[in-house]
Amino acid sequence: MFKLKEGYLIFFVDVYLAETVYSFGDGLGFTKYLCTYVLAKNSVSAEKMAKEHYEVKGTQVKSVKAKPAIKQDINCYISASRMIGREEAILPALETV
Repeated sequence: MFKLKEGYLIFFVDVYLAETVYSFGDGLGFTKYLCTYVLAKNSVSAEKMAKEHYEVKGTQVKSVKAKPAIKQDINCYISASRMIGREEAILPALETV
């Protein structure tokens, strides 16, 4: 089970690209639009983190738009371990006996 640090929220981020890419594994195929989840303290930070995440991979980002996710329970998400910002936002797992 995961737990977010105090002050962090889950954001749903729309990422619009300048060029078409192939999105393998997400079922989108060839697209100029990607969506991702970001763990951040506010929407400005979430947008910045998403943009940097894709630009580091060599993708030119045209624009991003972040909004708080409807569900804020991180354990409701299948891919919580792949969310952008997880290293900073998720508390270390507690050992259970």
